[in-house]
Amino acid sequence: MTLGGVSVLNNQWLLQGFKNGSFPSTIYTRSKRGGKNGSKLVTPTFDSYQFVVDFIIVGTSYSDLALQRDIFLGIWGNIHSLGTQTLIITRSDGTSRQIDVKAIEVTGDITTDDGTSSIIEITLECEYPFLQGDQLISQQVEIFNGGGWALPIGIPFDMSANHSTVLTIANHGNFPAYPIFTFIGVLTNPAIKNNTTNKTLSVAQTLADSAHSVIIDTYLGTVLLEPSGNIGRQYISGDFWTVPTGQSTVTLENDNTTDGGKCIITFRDTFLNV
Repeated sequence: MTLGGVSVLNNQWLLQGFKNGSFPSTIYTRSKRGGKNGSKLVTPTFDSYQFVVDFIIVGTSYSDLALQRDIFLGIWGNIHSLGTQTLIITRSDGTSRQIDVKAIEVTGDITTDDGTSSIIEITLECEYPFLQGDQLISQQVEIFNGGGWALPIGIPFDMSANHSTVLTIANHGNFPAYPIFTFIGVLTNPAIKNNTTNKTLSVAQTLADSAHSVIIDTYLGTVLLEPSGNIGRQYISGDFWTVPTGQSTVTLENDNTTDGGKCIITFRDTFLNV
């Protein structure tokens, strides 16, 4: 286990266990119950993630115990002095999961019965409701620019415009991931489609060259036009779709088949549990 790149485990700082580390709290935008006239129940979303970690701190003497507590809590205190810190947990199966920690609460008193060890309980407060894989996945899908036809020509002859390649993406977590889409010109009214879920996100914009892009964060619901930095939410239609668990295929659709732009899809495997 590391926090901000610094290990919080050694032969004197021993992990005792996690508490309530299996599921983020659930929130609703309306009442949890449907109306008496049969209104549809709202789809729940997730609130911030919070869990508790127990450690036992061991000293070689009374004074060393005090020193070890100071060093140990100083690392966790960086969350408040330096800002958000990334907690990375490596599981017994060798895989790692991470989450950004916004704040902590520490409990754990020293008593005369403790001798040269004491227990510290740390409550972690995380704004993002999911744990993620420690590897950032970044893939791009481009517009197909090929022309002409292969011989012999098949019958029946397909006259439709085949102007996008197919990208296979995979979320190895246990919950849909929220990707960031970066559209980079040249593009004319591009749309990114998940063929597996049949969801499409469209951008009503012409990106004249590679210096112009549209960055869409599907979790935050933000749309930025670069290089101006202007908000572009008004140009978006369709679904802020997520990457489902397992494999899915993606295509980049575009009004002009001669454009040479692309869309970069960035996400992490997403988990509801440690």
